[in-house]
Amino acid sequence: MPSYAAILPTLVAAGWRAAVIVVVGASAGLSINALRPKGLSVATYAPAAMCAGAAMPQEIRVLRPEQAARLCGDARTLVADVRSANAFTEGHVAGAVHIPCSGSRADVENVRRLLERKEALVVYGESEEQARQVASDLAIRISRPELSVSIIAGGWRAWFDAGMACASGPCDDCEGLASHAPI
Repeated sequence: MPSYAAILPTLVAAGWRAAVIVVVGASAGLSINALRPKGLSVATYAPAAMCAGAAMPQEIRVLRPEQAARLCGDARTLVADVRSANAFTEGHVAGAVHIPCSGSRADVENVRRLLERKEALVVYGESEEQARQVASDLAIRISRPELSVSIIAGGWRAWFDAGMACASGPCDDCEGLASHAPI
């Protein structure tokens, strides 16, 4: 077995060769970039704030239950419950459709179809955070900038505590379009 002293000169030489290759490669890359008419300006480079081509998230409005109730009776509004199927069955906003949080691409397409002649989407869940995540995802995936997207402040509990119109039982107006299987 060779000793450490015998291997050391070989390791040092390999390290120097690697360092020279890195320096020469970086210099060549910077030189070629400088010669290109549309090369990257290293001095003024700033990373992109958002990936190119990504949809800008829509503003999600937060409505008090009383404000949301005014929209619920409007035929141009779709109200979506994103809680579990069991929670939906136990009680939900009257007229709401069930869209599970773990919705599939087919669920999103069904929502898109349900929203075809609608101007507003009101989403609620157990919490504002749950509703905001789903509302934001739907707004981006459905990509209709003119669609007003809102969530109910305080979620289902705030709606219920405010004494707003509630219903129970499985969704009777979804015609099987959105999944009702337990999540």
